[in-house]
Amino acid sequence: MIHFAHAPEFGIHRMAVEGLAQAAVHDASLRNMIERSLMESNAKPEVMPSDRVHSFSILSRILMDDQLKAGAACSKDTFVRSMEAPNNVGGIVREYASLWTIKEDENDIQARLEELDWLVALLFGVGGWKKNVPFRAHLYIAHMVTSCLFLPSVMLLLKPAHQIDLMRACFANVLVCFIGEGRPALEVQGFFDSVTTKPTPKGDSDLATKSINGNPWYLILAHVVHYQDEHLVKAVRAPSHSASLYGTRPKGYFGHTELRGELMGRCLFVRRGC
Repeated sequence: MIHFAHAPEFGIHRMAVEGLAQAAVHDASLRNMIERSLMESNAKPEVMPSDRVHSFSILSRILMDDQLKAGAACSKDTFVRSMEAPNNVGGIVREYASLWTIKEDENDIQARLEELDWLVALLFGVGGWKKNVPFRAHLYIAHMVTSCLFLPSVMLLLKPAHQIDLMRACFANVLVCFIGEGRPALEVQGFFDSVTTKPTPKGDSDLATKSINGNPWYLILAHVVHYQDEHLVKAVRAPSHSASLYGTRPKGYFGHTELRGELMGRCLFVRRGC
């Protein structure tokens, strides 16, 4: 999807051809997880607001499910664990993903899109952090971050019903990638206590002055834009964009979920960028 999305996002149409070609020749690695039943679970009678399950609540349940713990969903020696996990626990993940329903309504679609952004930021940022240990960037979760960044551009090409199908398939893929990476612990308290919202500039420079006097994203983006590894650039571009959309959410905004979200709010994205 990332390759294809370069067309609607940046107008690089040859990338769409490459993306479609890859989709045509690659095996369906998620066949045990993304089945018709997953899409049909969204076509049930109108879900009452009280029955609506937030992505953070689903994540909380996954974190407590011993069937999905590190080493259970796939072998620790497998090179691409996120491809083995669907074969072993795809049915379990599908049941969790089926709880994440979306109404064929623009407001609800946008609300769920926001949930996806927060979810991948949490999994990549907090999931890769551990106190007194260098940050570990999980490659496949990083690709989910980029996929979600491109998602709105691709959705503009689709009818609402197909937008929902794509979003729910993406959500299921995010979950199985997280599980395949060993379901890393989410030390939310430690992350928010330790990771700064004010990046420290190296040396005296115009960048340092502008960052101190203004937006921290100026320094963060200026430091990564010249990196040759495009994965890093895209992984930082994503939270920057999300912060511009959802950066007014106060701390405790997710307190109603099962994930103990009292600490999470606007600062998640900039901490993730740092």
